[in-house]
Amino acid sequence: MATILCIDIPACLPSERGQWDALLDACDSLSPLLDDDRPGRVFAQMRGALGTSQQWMDLAREVCAAHGYRAHVGIGPNRFVAGVVARYADGACWEEPQCAQRLAPLPLAALAIDPAIIERLSLLGVQTLGALAALPHGPFVRRFGAVAATWHSRARGIDATPLRPRARRCSIEASLLGEGSVTTHDQVLFALRSVIAQVVADCERAGLRAGRLDVHFEMENGDAEDVPVAFAAPTADARTLFDVVRARLEGHQFEAPISTLRIRLHEFDEGGQDIALFADESHDPQVLAATLGRLRARHGAPVQRAHVQEAHLLEHRYKYDAFPAAVVQKSTGVALPDEAFIPQLRLLRVREVQVLVAHGAPASVDGRRVCAVAGPWRVNDGWFEAPMPRDEYDVQFEDATLARIYRQGGVWYLRATYD
Repeated sequence: MATILCIDIPACLPSERGQWDALLDACDSLSPLLDDDRPGRVFAQMRGALGTSQQWMDLAREVCAAHGYRAHVGIGPNRFVAGVVARYADGACWEEPQCAQRLAPLPLAALAIDPAIIERLSLLGVQTLGALAALPHGPFVRRFGAVAATWHSRARGIDATPLRPRARRCSIEASLLGEGSVTTHDQVLFALRSVIAQVVADCERAGLRAGRLDVHFEMENGDAEDVPVAFAAPTADARTLFDVVRARLEGHQFEAPISTLRIRLHEFDEGGQDIALFADESHDPQVLAATLGRLRARHGAPVQRAHVQEAHLLEHRYKYDAFPAAVVQKSTGVALPDEAFIPQLRLLRVREVQVLVAHGAPASVDGRRVCAVAGPWRVNDGWFEAPMPRDEYDVQFEDATLARIYRQGGVWYLRATYD
Protein backbone atom coordinates (compact mmCIF):
# COMPACT_ATOMS: atom_id res chain seq x y z
CA MET A 1 0.00 0.00 0.00
CA ALA A 2 1.27 3.49 -0.89
CA THR A 3 1.79 5.33 2.40
CA ILE A 4 4.88 7.54 1.86
CA LEU A 5 3.96 11.16 1.10
CA CYS A 6 6.62 13.36 -0.49
CA ILE A 7 6.44 17.17 -0.42
CA ASP A 8 8.86 18.76 -2.89
CA ILE A 9 9.33 22.54 -3.02
CA PRO A 10 11.77 23.39 -5.83
CA ALA A 11 11.71 27.10 -4.94
CA CYS A 12 12.98 26.51 -1.37
CA LEU A 13 16.61 27.65 -0.98
CA PRO A 14 19.12 26.44 1.67
CA SER A 15 19.34 30.02 2.95
CA GLU A 16 15.68 29.79 4.01
CA ARG A 17 16.45 27.30 6.78
CA GLY A 18 14.45 29.17 9.42
CA GLN A 19 11.33 29.32 7.27
CA TRP A 20 11.79 25.66 6.32
CA ASP A 21 11.99 24.64 9.99
CA ALA A 22 8.73 26.50 10.63
CA LEU A 23 7.11 24.60 7.75
CA LEU A 24 8.35 21.29 9.17
CA ASP A 25 6.79 22.13 12.54
CA ALA A 26 3.50 22.75 10.75
CA CYS A 27 3.84 19.42 8.91
CA ASP A 28 3.60 17.64 12.25
CA SER A 29 -0.15 17.80 11.67
CA LEU A 30 0.36 15.36 8.76
CA SER A 31 2.41 12.65 10.44
CA PRO A 32 4.60 12.06 13.49
CA LEU A 33 7.36 10.63 11.27
CA LEU A 34 8.89 13.27 8.98
CA ASP A 35 12.20 12.87 7.16
CA ASP A 36 13.68 16.08 5.70
CA ASP A 37 16.73 14.94 3.76
CA ARG A 38 17.33 18.46 2.47
CA PRO A 39 15.65 21.89 2.61
CA GLY A 40 12.73 21.82 0.21
CA ARG A 41 11.86 18.13 0.41
CA VAL A 42 10.27 16.10 3.18
CA PHE A 43 8.88 12.58 3.37
CA ALA A 44 5.99 11.70 5.70
CA GLN A 45 4.95 8.22 6.83
CA MET A 46 1.14 8.20 6.47
CA ARG A 47 0.52 4.60 7.54
CA GLY A 48 -2.43 4.61 9.93
CA ALA A 49 -3.36 8.26 9.21
CA LEU A 50 -7.03 9.12 8.78
CA GLY A 51 -8.37 10.09 5.38
CA THR A 52 -7.62 9.17 1.77
CA SER A 53 -4.53 9.73 -0.35
CA GLN A 54 -6.13 12.74 -2.01
CA GLN A 55 -7.02 14.26 1.37
CA TRP A 56 -3.43 13.81 2.55
CA MET A 57 -2.10 15.64 -0.51
CA ASP A 58 -4.66 18.43 -0.23
CA LEU A 59 -3.73 18.97 3.42
CA ALA A 60 -0.02 19.05 2.51
CA ARG A 61 -0.64 21.71 -0.15
CA GLU A 62 -2.64 23.80 2.33
CA VAL A 63 0.13 23.66 4.93
CA CYS A 64 2.75 24.71 2.38
CA ALA A 65 0.55 27.48 0.96
CA ALA A 66 0.09 28.90 4.46
CA HIS A 67 3.89 29.39 4.59
CA GLY A 68 4.12 30.91 1.12
CA TYR A 69 5.25 27.83 -0.82
CA ARG A 70 3.76 26.03 -3.79
CA ALA A 71 4.50 22.35 -3.28
CA HIS A 72 4.65 19.34 -5.56
CA VAL A 73 3.24 16.29 -3.77
CA GLY A 74 3.13 12.59 -4.50
CA ILE A 75 2.49 9.29 -2.75
CA GLY A 76 4.28 5.99 -3.29
CA PRO A 77 5.00 2.71 -1.52
CA ASN A 78 8.57 3.75 -0.65
CA ARG A 79 10.80 6.77 -0.35
CA PHE A 80 12.23 6.76 -3.88
CA VAL A 81 8.94 6.24 -5.69
CA ALA A 82 7.22 8.97 -3.64
CA GLY A 83 9.96 11.44 -4.55
CA VAL A 84 9.70 10.56 -8.23
CA VAL A 85 5.91 10.92 -8.19
CA ALA A 86 6.15 14.39 -6.62
CA ARG A 87 8.73 15.47 -9.20
CA TYR A 88 7.34 13.96 -12.39
CA ALA A 89 3.64 13.26 -11.65
CA ASP A 90 2.54 15.98 -9.23
CA GLY A 91 -0.62 14.97 -7.33
CA ALA A 92 -0.53 11.27 -8.23
CA CYS A 93 -0.52 8.16 -6.05
CA TRP A 94 1.34 5.10 -7.35
CA GLU A 95 0.62 1.70 -5.83
CA GLU A 96 3.37 -0.91 -5.68
CA PRO A 97 2.21 -3.13 -8.58
CA GLN A 98 2.18 -0.10 -10.93
CA CYS A 99 5.58 1.33 -10.06
CA ALA A 100 7.88 -0.53 -12.46
CA GLN A 101 5.60 0.19 -15.44
CA ARG A 102 5.22 3.89 -14.63
CA LEU A 103 8.91 4.40 -13.88
CA ALA A 104 10.02 2.80 -17.16
CA PRO A 105 9.70 5.88 -19.47
CA LEU A 106 11.34 8.33 -17.03
CA PRO A 107 14.89 9.62 -17.67
CA LEU A 108 17.92 8.46 -15.70
CA ALA A 109 18.03 11.87 -13.97
CA ALA A 110 15.23 10.57 -11.72
CA LEU A 111 17.87 8.46 -9.95
CA ALA A 112 19.84 11.59 -8.95
CA ILE A 113 23.15 10.08 -10.05
CA ASP A 114 26.28 11.75 -11.39
CA PRO A 115 25.73 13.33 -14.84
CA ALA A 116 28.96 11.67 -16.00
CA ILE A 117 27.45 8.25 -15.20
CA ILE A 118 24.27 9.22 -17.08
CA GLU A 119 26.42 10.15 -20.10
CA ARG A 120 28.25 6.81 -19.98
CA LEU A 121 24.97 4.93 -19.82
CA SER A 122 23.57 6.97 -22.70
CA LEU A 123 26.52 5.91 -24.85
CA LEU A 124 25.49 2.33 -24.10
CA GLY A 125 21.95 3.07 -25.25
CA VAL A 126 20.48 3.23 -21.73
CA GLN A 127 18.50 6.45 -21.38
CA THR A 128 15.42 5.52 -19.35
CA LEU A 129 14.74 3.72 -16.11
CA GLY A 130 13.03 0.93 -18.01
CA ALA A 131 16.14 0.32 -20.12
CA LEU A 132 18.30 0.29 -17.00
CA ALA A 133 15.97 -2.13 -15.21
CA ALA A 134 16.18 -4.50 -18.20
CA LEU A 135 19.98 -4.81 -17.88
CA PRO A 136 21.28 -8.06 -16.34
CA HIS A 137 21.92 -7.34 -12.68
CA GLY A 138 25.28 -9.09 -12.23
CA PRO A 139 27.24 -7.65 -15.20
CA PHE A 140 25.78 -4.16 -14.60
CA VAL A 141 26.89 -4.11 -10.94
CA ARG A 142 30.35 -5.48 -11.77
CA ARG A 143 30.89 -2.73 -14.32
CA PHE A 144 29.58 0.26 -12.35
CA GLY A 145 30.25 -0.81 -8.76
CA ALA A 146 28.16 -1.74 -5.72
CA VAL A 147 26.12 1.47 -5.87
CA ALA A 148 24.73 0.28 -9.21
CA ALA A 149 22.74 -2.37 -7.33
CA THR A 150 20.75 0.46 -5.71
CA TRP A 151 20.14 2.10 -9.11
CA HIS A 152 18.97 -1.19 -10.56
CA SER A 153 16.53 -1.79 -7.70
CA ARG A 154 15.12 1.73 -7.76
CA ALA A 155 14.61 1.59 -11.51
CA ARG A 156 12.23 -1.32 -10.79
CA GLY A 157 10.44 0.61 -8.02
CA ILE A 158 12.24 -1.11 -5.11
CA ASP A 159 13.69 1.00 -2.30
CA ALA A 160 14.24 -0.37 1.21
CA THR A 161 15.66 2.91 2.59
CA PRO A 162 13.81 3.66 5.85
CA LEU A 163 12.58 7.10 6.83
CA ARG A 164 14.66 8.83 9.50
CA PRO A 165 12.60 11.07 11.81
CA ARG A 166 13.77 14.65 11.63
CA ALA A 167 15.87 16.09 14.41
CA ARG A 168 14.01 18.06 17.03
CA ARG A 169 15.43 21.50 17.70
CA CYS A 170 15.48 23.64 20.84
CA SER A 171 17.11 27.05 21.36
CA ILE A 172 18.88 27.78 24.64
CA GLU A 173 19.80 31.27 25.75
CA ALA A 174 23.36 31.52 27.12
CA SER A 175 23.42 28.07 28.74
CA LEU A 176 26.82 26.57 29.55
CA LEU A 177 27.21 22.91 30.55
CA GLY A 178 30.29 21.81 32.49
CA GLU A 179 31.52 24.93 34.32
CA GLY A 180 29.92 24.13 37.66
CA SER A 181 27.03 26.61 37.46
CA VAL A 182 23.89 24.86 38.70
CA THR A 183 21.58 27.33 36.98
CA THR A 184 23.06 26.89 33.49
CA HIS A 185 23.39 23.14 33.99
CA ASP A 186 19.69 22.90 34.83
CA GLN A 187 18.79 25.00 31.79
CA VAL A 188 20.50 22.54 29.47
CA LEU A 189 18.93 19.55 31.22
CA PHE A 190 15.51 21.18 31.00
CA ALA A 191 16.01 21.74 27.26
CA LEU A 192 17.09 18.12 26.84
CA ARG A 193 14.04 16.90 28.72
CA SER A 194 11.75 19.05 26.57
CA VAL A 195 13.20 17.85 23.26
CA ILE A 196 13.26 14.21 24.38
CA ALA A 197 9.57 14.51 25.30
CA GLN A 198 8.87 15.65 21.72
CA VAL A 199 10.77 12.82 20.03
CA VAL A 200 9.21 10.26 22.38
CA ALA A 201 5.76 11.57 21.44
CA ASP A 202 6.72 11.08 17.78
CA CYS A 203 7.82 7.50 18.51
CA GLU A 204 4.60 6.68 20.35
CA ARG A 205 2.43 8.04 17.55
CA ALA A 206 4.43 6.12 14.94
CA GLY A 207 4.62 2.94 17.07
CA LEU A 208 8.44 2.85 17.09
CA ARG A 209 11.30 2.41 19.55
CA ALA A 210 14.81 3.84 19.09
CA GLY A 211 18.10 2.03 19.63
CA ARG A 212 20.35 5.08 19.31
CA LEU A 213 20.15 8.87 19.33
CA ASP A 214 22.48 11.70 18.40
CA VAL A 215 22.57 14.98 20.29
CA HIS A 216 23.84 17.86 18.15
CA PHE A 217 25.04 20.99 19.96
CA GLU A 218 25.63 24.37 18.32
CA MET A 219 27.65 26.96 20.24
CA GLU A 220 27.55 30.74 20.10
CA ASN A 221 31.08 30.86 18.64
CA GLY A 222 29.91 28.87 15.60
CA ASP A 223 31.32 25.48 16.69
CA ALA A 224 29.21 22.35 16.61
CA GLU A 225 29.55 18.99 18.33
CA ASP A 226 27.72 15.67 18.02
CA VAL A 227 27.34 13.29 20.97
CA PRO A 228 26.13 9.78 20.00
CA VAL A 229 24.21 7.83 22.63
CA ALA A 230 23.43 4.12 22.27
CA PHE A 231 20.97 2.01 24.28
CA ALA A 232 21.19 -1.62 25.33
CA ALA A 233 17.73 -2.24 23.86
CA PRO A 234 15.40 -0.12 21.70
CA THR A 235 13.13 2.04 23.84
CA ALA A 236 10.58 4.84 23.63
CA ASP A 237 10.55 5.61 27.35
CA ALA A 238 11.25 9.29 28.02
CA ARG A 239 12.76 8.68 31.46
CA THR A 240 15.17 6.07 30.11
CA LEU A 241 16.27 8.28 27.23
CA PHE A 242 16.83 11.27 29.49
CA ASP A 243 18.76 9.34 32.16
CA VAL A 244 21.11 7.74 29.63
CA VAL A 245 21.75 11.04 27.82
CA ARG A 246 22.36 12.84 31.11
CA ALA A 247 24.84 10.17 32.19
CA ARG A 248 26.59 10.39 28.80
CA LEU A 249 27.00 14.17 29.18
CA GLU A 250 28.20 13.99 32.77
CA GLY A 251 31.37 16.12 33.05
CA HIS A 252 31.29 17.02 29.35
CA GLN A 253 32.98 20.37 28.64
CA PHE A 254 31.94 22.87 25.97
CA GLU A 255 34.11 25.72 24.73
CA ALA A 256 31.30 28.28 24.43
CA PRO A 257 27.69 28.80 25.49
CA ILE A 258 25.23 26.48 23.76
CA SER A 259 22.76 28.21 21.47
CA THR A 260 20.94 25.24 19.91
CA LEU A 261 20.59 21.51 20.41
CA ARG A 262 19.01 18.92 18.15
CA ILE A 263 18.12 15.30 18.81
CA ARG A 264 17.71 12.66 16.12
CA LEU A 265 16.71 9.04 16.77
CA HIS A 266 18.09 6.05 14.84
CA GLU A 267 17.89 2.25 14.60
CA PHE A 268 14.15 1.80 15.00
CA ASP A 269 12.19 -1.27 15.97
CA GLU A 270 8.46 -1.72 15.98
CA GLY A 271 7.04 -0.40 19.25
CA GLY A 272 4.17 -1.52 21.39
CA GLN A 273 3.78 -3.40 24.63
CA ASP A 274 2.62 -6.93 25.37
CA ILE A 275 -0.81 -6.92 26.99
CA ALA A 276 -2.47 -10.02 28.40
CA LEU A 277 -5.83 -10.58 26.73
CA PHE A 278 -6.72 -13.75 28.63
CA ALA A 279 -6.55 -14.35 32.36
CA ASP A 280 -5.44 -17.97 31.91
CA GLU A 281 -4.51 -20.46 29.23
CA SER A 282 -8.16 -20.98 28.28
CA HIS A 283 -9.00 -20.78 24.58
CA ASP A 284 -12.74 -20.96 25.05
CA PRO A 285 -14.46 -19.66 21.89
CA GLN A 286 -16.83 -17.47 23.90
CA VAL A 287 -13.93 -15.77 25.70
CA LEU A 288 -12.03 -15.40 22.43
CA ALA A 289 -15.02 -13.80 20.72
CA ALA A 290 -15.45 -11.32 23.58
CA THR A 291 -11.74 -10.40 23.43
CA LEU A 292 -11.86 -9.84 19.67
CA GLY A 293 -14.96 -7.71 20.14
CA ARG A 294 -13.17 -5.50 22.65
CA LEU A 295 -10.21 -5.09 20.28
CA ARG A 296 -12.50 -4.16 17.41
CA ALA A 297 -14.36 -1.64 19.57
CA ARG A 298 -11.05 -0.13 20.68
CA HIS A 299 -9.44 0.17 17.23
CA GLY A 300 -12.53 0.55 15.06
CA ALA A 301 -11.42 -2.15 12.60
CA PRO A 302 -11.75 -5.93 12.31
CA VAL A 303 -9.04 -7.95 14.03
CA GLN A 304 -6.54 -9.56 11.67
CA ARG A 305 -4.04 -12.36 12.10
CA ALA A 306 -0.60 -12.64 10.49
CA HIS A 307 0.82 -15.48 8.41
CA VAL A 308 4.52 -15.87 7.62
CA GLN A 309 5.52 -16.20 4.00
CA GLU A 310 8.80 -16.37 2.10
CA ALA A 311 10.10 -12.91 1.14
CA HIS A 312 13.42 -11.10 0.90
CA LEU A 313 12.39 -7.99 2.82
CA LEU A 314 11.20 -8.27 6.41
CA GLU A 315 8.10 -6.15 5.85
CA HIS A 316 7.01 -8.48 3.02
CA ARG A 317 7.22 -11.66 5.09
CA TYR A 318 3.79 -11.27 6.62
CA LYS A 319 0.33 -11.30 5.15
CA TYR A 320 -2.89 -10.63 7.03
CA ASP A 321 -6.43 -11.93 6.86
CA ALA A 322 -9.55 -11.62 8.98
CA PHE A 323 -9.50 -13.49 12.28
CA PRO A 324 -12.55 -15.80 12.50
CA ALA A 325 -14.50 -15.37 15.71
CA ALA A 326 -16.85 -18.34 15.71
CA VAL A 327 -18.89 -18.46 18.92
CA VAL A 328 -19.88 -21.93 20.05
CA GLN A 329 -23.17 -22.08 21.91
CA LYS A 330 -22.98 -24.08 25.11
CA SER A 331 -26.02 -26.27 24.57
CA THR A 332 -26.96 -29.95 24.68
CA GLY A 333 -29.85 -29.66 22.30
CA VAL A 334 -32.36 -27.98 24.62
CA ALA A 335 -33.48 -24.92 22.71
CA LEU A 336 -34.00 -21.57 24.34
CA PRO A 337 -37.57 -20.20 24.21
CA ASP A 338 -38.74 -18.92 20.86
CA GLU A 339 -38.17 -15.20 20.25
CA ALA A 340 -41.91 -14.64 19.88
CA PHE A 341 -42.39 -15.84 23.46
CA ILE A 342 -41.35 -13.23 26.06
CA PRO A 343 -40.78 -14.87 29.46
CA GLN A 344 -41.65 -12.90 32.61
CA LEU A 345 -39.02 -12.53 35.30
CA ARG A 346 -40.33 -13.54 38.76
CA LEU A 347 -38.21 -12.24 41.65
CA LEU A 348 -37.48 -14.68 44.46
CA ARG A 349 -36.14 -14.33 47.95
CA VAL A 350 -32.41 -13.96 47.33
CA ARG A 351 -30.46 -16.93 48.59
CA GLU A 352 -26.92 -18.16 48.29
CA VAL A 353 -26.22 -20.97 45.80
CA GLN A 354 -23.24 -23.14 44.94
CA VAL A 355 -22.00 -22.49 41.40
CA LEU A 356 -19.27 -24.35 39.54
CA VAL A 357 -17.53 -22.32 36.83
CA ALA A 358 -15.99 -23.75 33.65
CA HIS A 359 -14.23 -21.62 31.03
CA GLY A 360 -15.31 -18.43 32.75
CA ALA A 361 -19.06 -19.21 32.76
CA PRO A 362 -21.43 -21.02 35.20
CA ALA A 363 -21.52 -24.80 34.53
CA SER A 364 -23.80 -25.94 37.36
CA VAL A 365 -25.99 -24.35 40.05
CA ASP A 366 -26.60 -26.37 43.25
CA GLY A 367 -25.75 -29.51 41.30
CA ARG A 368 -28.12 -28.76 38.38
CA ARG A 369 -26.22 -28.76 35.07
CA VAL A 370 -26.36 -25.56 33.02
CA CYS A 371 -27.06 -26.00 29.31
CA ALA A 372 -26.91 -22.39 28.11
CA VAL A 373 -25.64 -19.11 29.53
CA ALA A 374 -26.28 -15.44 28.71
CA GLY A 375 -24.30 -12.61 30.28
CA PRO A 376 -22.64 -11.33 32.32
CA TRP A 377 -24.17 -7.89 32.83
CA ARG A 378 -22.51 -5.53 35.27
CA VAL A 379 -25.05 -4.00 37.71
CA ASN A 380 -24.24 -1.36 40.33
CA ASP A 381 -26.94 -0.56 42.93
CA GLY A 382 -24.80 1.80 44.97
CA TRP A 383 -26.20 5.09 43.66
CA PHE A 384 -26.23 7.14 46.90
CA GLU A 385 -23.89 4.97 48.96
CA ALA A 386 -20.85 2.78 48.61
CA PRO A 387 -20.79 0.97 45.20
CA MET A 388 -21.99 -2.64 45.25
CA PRO A 389 -21.28 -4.00 41.76
CA ARG A 390 -22.36 -7.48 40.73
CA ASP A 391 -22.33 -9.61 37.57
CA GLU A 392 -25.70 -11.14 36.58
CA TYR A 393 -26.26 -14.19 34.36
CA ASP A 394 -29.29 -15.90 32.82
CA VAL A 395 -28.89 -19.69 32.87
CA GLN A 396 -30.92 -22.55 31.40
CA PHE A 397 -31.04 -25.95 33.06
CA GLU A 398 -31.60 -29.38 31.49
CA ASP A 399 -35.36 -29.23 32.16
CA ALA A 400 -35.56 -25.93 30.18
CA THR A 401 -35.99 -23.87 33.37
CA LEU A 402 -34.57 -20.36 33.13
CA ALA A 403 -33.13 -18.52 36.14
CA ARG A 404 -31.28 -15.32 36.96
CA ILE A 405 -28.19 -15.68 39.17
CA TYR A 406 -25.50 -13.21 40.08
CA ARG A 407 -22.06 -13.07 41.62
CA GLN A 408 -21.13 -10.42 44.16
CA GLY A 409 -17.58 -10.61 45.38
CA GLY A 410 -16.82 -14.33 45.57
CA VAL A 411 -20.39 -15.43 46.44
CA TRP A 412 -23.15 -16.55 44.05
CA TYR A 413 -26.87 -15.88 44.62
CA LEU A 414 -30.16 -16.96 42.99
CA ARG A 415 -32.21 -13.85 42.25
CA ALA A 416 -35.19 -14.85 40.07
CA THR A 417 -36.72 -17.37 37.68
CA TYR A 418 -38.60 -16.95 34.40
CA ASP A 419 -42.26 -17.97 34.01
